[in-house]
Amino acid sequence: MVSPKRARGSLIRIRAAANRWLSDNLGEEQRYLAPGDPKYDDMGRLWLVDILAKPLGGQRVGALKIDESMTVADDTGAAEMAERIQEMRRISQGQEPSIRAEGKFGLSYGDGVAASGMLDDLSVDLLLTDPPYGISSPYSCERQIPRRLRRSGTDFIMPKGDFGKWDYGFSPEKWTDVILPKVRGWCVIFCAQEQIGQYSEILKRHKFNSVGTLVWHKTNPVPFNHKSKPLNAWEAAVVGKRPGTRFNGASVHNVFTYKSPSPQHRIHPTQKPLALIERLIDLFSGRGDTVLDPFAGSATTSLGSLRMSRRCVAFENNRDYYNAAVIRLEESLGARSSDPAARLRESLDDYSSDPAPGAKELHA
Repeated sequence: MVSPKRARGSLIRIRAAANRWLSDNLGEEQRYLAPGDPKYDDMGRLWLVDILAKPLGGQRVGALKIDESMTVADDTGAAEMAERIQEMRRISQGQEPSIRAEGKFGLSYGDGVAASGMLDDLSVDLLLTDPPYGISSPYSCERQIPRRLRRSGTDFIMPKGDFGKWDYGFSPEKWTDVILPKVRGWCVIFCAQEQIGQYSEILKRHKFNSVGTLVWHKTNPVPFNHKSKPLNAWEAAVVGKRPGTRFNGASVHNVFTYKSPSPQHRIHPTQKPLALIERLIDLFSGRGDTVLDPFAGSATTSLGSLRMSRRCVAFENNRDYYNAAVIRLEESLGARSSDPAARLRESLDDYSSDPAPGAKELHA
């Protein structure tokens, strides 16, 4: 009889083999797919793994057969899988709009800097955002330590040092010159530790009082090189305010301790804890105020704002993150249909890229 521990290890290796096949054969489109629970076929001495489409309500789009050497012996569902993914991509294709009509929950698909630039000056009560840091670089220890796998078969090391194309070639001055004139209250801007001074000077140049730096202390930092150096267990946010802006706290420390979201629960590599974002919204804005996030990512600022009776204006220019964020908001706020066919239509509708009227019309 196979021990539970050994059986669990086999399942992890099987899912890892399935994930490797998806990565090798579907490239970027693998983000839509996930392997289901493996089932063993005694007759064929093979593992059968259904492949499920995450944005299609978990529907089966194909299957893999994996032999005992963890090699994909037969991909009988490959054609069906590719056809379903191609269908999604056909719907989502089209020229990237600079501004899209305001979507559900105040979250819009498009260029957040360009769209925010069309807002009225001094119309935003709180800018709360986590812009790209422009510091992507693969961690050296990613190549130095053995890979660790989760039970799903995906890589345990997450996030990686290289976050993606969106984190390259980014200028703090360019986006702040457009957006800071729109803010009449507080600014909370997450940034790299080496960017603290740069953002502080930018706030002063735009006539904000530079209040200082907030620290998010992580209780579960990624244990890279933990035997050779201290763990990096904090992230920074630079804070500024217009003179005379109200603060909702009293004797509040500038260190906030929250657990980082588990990798399996993230839809974005730099996703922040909802509890942290809600605490910041509570301290730096009031009920009914307008919160702006031009780099929405996983829409945590949108979700926190709506849960706390604020109006959020948010933008995300990556179609895949936008679609996942809309699903997250729908599921978190109880607005998502329970009917699988309706969920399929909603997911596909989120890939629409129709042109939109101006942002002033949208957010007046």
